Amino acid sequence: MDTKHHKDAKTIRHIWAISLNVTLFSILTQAACSFNGFYIAELRNINARFAIAANKIGELEKKQEELVAELSDGLAVALCRPEVRQLIDDVYNECMKLPSIQATGVAAAAASVNGPSLAITSAAPPTQTVGETCDTKKIEPAVIGADPEHRGRLLRLMISLRHEALYMRPNATEIISFRRDKLQRLAAQRLLMNTKFIIVSYYDRKELGYRSQAIRRAELVRDKIRLYNNDITEDRIQIWLYSEAFKSGEIIDRVDLPQVGEPVDYAHSVWIFRADC
Repeated sequence: MDTKHHKDAKTIRHIWAISLNVTLFSILTQAACSFNGFYIAELRNINARFAIAANKIGELEKKQEELVAELSDGLAVALCRPEVRQLIDDVYNECMKLPSIQATGVAAAAASVNGPSLAITSAAPPTQTVGETCDTKKIEPAVIGADPEHRGRLLRLMISLRHEALYMRPNATEIISFRRDKLQRLAAQRLLMNTKFIIVSYYDRKELGYRSQAIRRAELVRDKIRLYNNDITEDRIQIWLYSEAFKSGEIIDRVDLPQVGEPVDYAHSVWIFRADC
């Protein structure tokens, strides 16, 4: 009898254990389903908020681009006289890349010495080019068109821009120290979106090798300003070669005139203009 009661009790315990396990499993399953449902709903809520935020960010970025464009245009108008901006745009449209003297070497220099009929581009194909380079024949029509008096005075038009003037002797390989310091300060100033540097290298048509010499002087200055500021990339630099010498009366600031130790030679001067337009 005791054995029977013992077996019945054991059976009842097994039944309770199974029932308890089933109940616990059911509770845990329901809890898991509820948690998964909550988790999925929360994920959907987060995704929806992310989508709204992404749309708002896109709208803000578009507005920022519009503001930057408006600011850039406003600064261009404020920092450049209309005729200067017209001149720069016209010359830019006419400019073409010419081989660097450093790239073409003696062959290019020899072609230049032979006279204007032999262009530098007739030398062997270059491995390197200077920035945008333009010569008198392409610049002068734009200068005459931009000059209100139609007298083709390039310096008179450009001198309102921030600039530095350099006077170098023939075959010079360095810039005089105080001019170099001024050039470094000009190059180190913060660049704007539209900032470009225009290097105007004057030359005398009567000089042998005038073209190669003018490019050499311009490249010396170009390399200096890029050394002083790594943010001045080559696409921000234009080199203009100009043969129409200016007169001292066109110079407004006395520091732009030749100083002690510099040659009084306007035909071989180099002017660096910072244009923010």
